[in-house]
Amino acid sequence: MKIGLRTITILTLLAALLGLGWALDLFKLSYIERLQPLTLTVIGGLTLLFTDICGRLLGQRRASDFGFSILKRGQELPGKVVLLNIFRLEFSLFENRGRPALELPLWLQKALLLPAFFLITMLVVNSRTLILMADAPRYFEESNNQYCPDEDDEAEAEEQVPPGCELVIRAYKLGYSDSLGDCETKKDQQEGEDGICYKRQKDEPFLHFTYRQLETVYQNFDLWLNENSVSDQVKDFKEKTANLDKLVKAQQHSMEASPHSVHHIFTNLAKPPQSLEQRFRELTESNYCLQKYSDLPHTIRLEHGWDTYNSQNFEFSYAHLLFNDRHQPAAGFCREFAIHWAADTDSCDRLSANPEEFLKDHGIWSDVNDVLQRQDSLAYLGGYDERPREHLLSRVVSFQCLNFNELAQEVESRTYTISGQDVASATVTLVQEDQVKPHKLPRKVMKGLAKTLIPHFSYSTYLSNQELASSSEEDFAARFEEVSPMLLTQLEYLRKADIMLGHDWLQEQPDLLEVYPWHLHLYNFVDSFRKEYRNSRGRL
Repeated sequence: MKIGLRTITILTLLAALLGLGWALDLFKLSYIERLQPLTLTVIGGLTLLFTDICGRLLGQRRASDFGFSILKRGQELPGKVVLLNIFRLEFSLFENRGRPALELPLWLQKALLLPAFFLITMLVVNSRTLILMADAPRYFEESNNQYCPDEDDEAEAEEQVPPGCELVIRAYKLGYSDSLGDCETKKDQQEGEDGICYKRQKDEPFLHFTYRQLETVYQNFDLWLNENSVSDQVKDFKEKTANLDKLVKAQQHSMEASPHSVHHIFTNLAKPPQSLEQRFRELTESNYCLQKYSDLPHTIRLEHGWDTYNSQNFEFSYAHLLFNDRHQPAAGFCREFAIHWAADTDSCDRLSANPEEFLKDHGIWSDVNDVLQRQDSLAYLGGYDERPREHLLSRVVSFQCLNFNELAQEVESRTYTISGQDVASATVTLVQEDQVKPHKLPRKVMKGLAKTLIPHFSYSTYLSNQELASSSEEDFAARFEEVSPMLLTQLEYLRKADIMLGHDWLQEQPDLLEVYPWHLHLYNFVDSFRKEYRNSRGRL
């Protein structure tokens, strides 16, 4: 039996890639669904590129220059090179001249390259790969602190402070601190314990510096071998192999950039219209919401008309509470939060009745399952059996419902079980508002959404920057209704009127809203919410 080397190479490579992909769960629909659209686009583009290049290299000749043969031992074949003898069979290579070997058609050879390169790019390219590729230029940038200082700059080098240690060193010099703490370690690492700089010299060739680095790695490895006995290494190896599946899952979650948390909210409102550009960026950019919701105005602008007024109020409040960068850092990553528009009003009831079935129907179960697996992996890698508070499922998985109807209702909290752990959900119903004036702050919607996300959250005068003994709303309104040539002198009184606690008269005066001290009241409300949110919610 004689087979062309091209054919056997392509078939062997394809079979090996299929087996490896199957072992790594690359063919599971849940894995493909987790890949970002940009990742899939890159995979498709690289597959077509490498397939085209390799197809051109194959040329127009069907036959291979060399072949692979399986013959009986002793059977003659001119120019053969024996590779292996098994029983009476002889596996060998031969030059394919005048002895036609079995070959696949040329078009089929090139066609099989497509799935082969697709599997290779699937193995190599994932969401984490793109993140590392985007950060690659930053790692290759050279800066002065990578080199040892010149002898002429020794005085300046002595004054060089490790990054982030300026205040610590200053406090130490002034006597407010007894030690430098971690900054002393950073300084030792920067200079060397013996005072010798081990960084690259400015006139040192790169290959020589690389050799020194490799020598340091070898010395550290030799020291590590001397400090760790063989029996300890064998014991550690057995422990890791006994939990190999958990280690593989942990590595897989890291490579796939799978979610660290799942926080979803269901509402019966219709989704506000989006432009084609917004839809494209939402699909291709993982943290597009941070750009979309950055530098939001203080009052709603009604960009899409009255038909989706309540929806715009809801999205405006959602963006301010969780992502607007005018306040503290965002409450989380965009891809771990989601709004389910036009949902049924009984969504949380159905969720409590049968959590797994409901989540599968809405395509959320795969993300929740990833969080569960990541939780188990962290439990093993952390060396603990019982999950600490920061790894409780109720902190990293949450579902809420915010409905808009004719009548408002109190908060309805429910508890259900996922994988043996209790998870709570909350339902809040707000009154659906009619057409009102634009350029207003949707205070009721914002407070209702905050109550939905954190049922125990409460914002009162004690958290507000408003004075406890401030005037009533009527007194405030009367003061600004008076026509006075010194109106600017009365703007100071706006500091005492927290719009998040009432003062609806302000909503009817757009000119006052333009000069209102939002940083004292709206920002304080959002910061108070995010502080409480981080105490109750989180990510693995």
